[in-house]
Amino acid sequence: MKMEFYSIEQHREELEECSYSKNVLFALRCCERLYPNFVFFSSKFRTGDPVPLRQSLDFSWLSLLDDERKIDVSEYLFSSIESQMPDTECFDTIYVSSALDACAACLLLLEFLRHRRLNRILEIATLARDTVDMFVQELENLPPNDPDIEKKIQAHELMQNEIKVQKSTMMLLKSINTITPDIVVKLKEEWSNLSKGSINIDVSSIS
Repeated sequence: MKMEFYSIEQHREELEECSYSKNVLFALRCCERLYPNFVFFSSKFRTGDPVPLRQSLDFSWLSLLDDERKIDVSEYLFSSIESQMPDTECFDTIYVSSALDACAACLLLLEFLRHRRLNRILEIATLARDTVDMFVQELENLPPNDPDIEKKIQAHELMQNEIKVQKSTMMLLKSINTITPDIVVKLKEEWSNLSKGSINIDVSSIS
């Protein structure tokens, strides 16, 4: 089976060719896959509140229906997410890292809406892969001194899936000439409120 790769340089080149709306959509695709990881962590460990993250994502979706005018992102959205960022020193579980990455990605998305700096989108894409990277290390009990650790992580099903999702999302967006409100609504229906996130944990299984 062919191994999938996706470099930061390739990301940057493709994002630079895309419109503002397509960059936001790419970021939303990554963030929506990170969001269930936070929901799982919050539910399992009875801490944190997913609502601020959901609000930031919904705000970002709605912003795409506003004719690309400068978006006024309230400080409340930033502070509400920051208040949910877990302290990794307080939890002995890999899920805390996944939850922290979800918060960080939402903050980066809001920063992009405010300042439109492409590096924020690249950081989101990197965070999405870092989440999977750390989870695979824990899941497969890979020692950090393993000389083949990066190859093993790259070849893992979860990492290959993350890369494929990012690549297919970019291909889809590049195939669309103009991002219309109908397209935004359709993609939101397909990409948001997922039962499983990037680490394939079923949120609906948590009681």
